[in-house]
Amino acid sequence: MNFKVGDRVICVPGFSNEGTGNYDLLYGGHGYEQGKAFIIVGITINNQRNVIWSEDLIGGVFEDAIRIYEPIKPYKHIKKLTLV
Repeated sequence: MNFKVGDRVICVPGFSNEGTGNYDLLYGGHGYEQGKAFIIVGITINNQRNVIWSEDLIGGVFEDAIRIYEPIKPYKHIKKLTLV
C-alpha cells in the first residue's frame, strides 16, 4: 500500500514487536502495538519492507502491519419513533 507522511494509520492484528527483522513476515517492527493509531511523520524506503515512523511510537513499524485508520462514525440516536 502507498502511505504518505501525514496519513493517519492503525496497527492491525496478526503481527508482533518481537522478531528477527526484515525477513520475519510476522514481525511488525519495534514500534508495533496492535490497535495503536498514529500519524506518519516519516517513511524509510527499503527494497524489502518500508518502515513507517511516528513521534507516537518507540520505533518503526513495517508498512504491511498497518492500514489507513478510519474511525467509526458516531451513531445518531432517534429521539422519537412514530409508527405510520
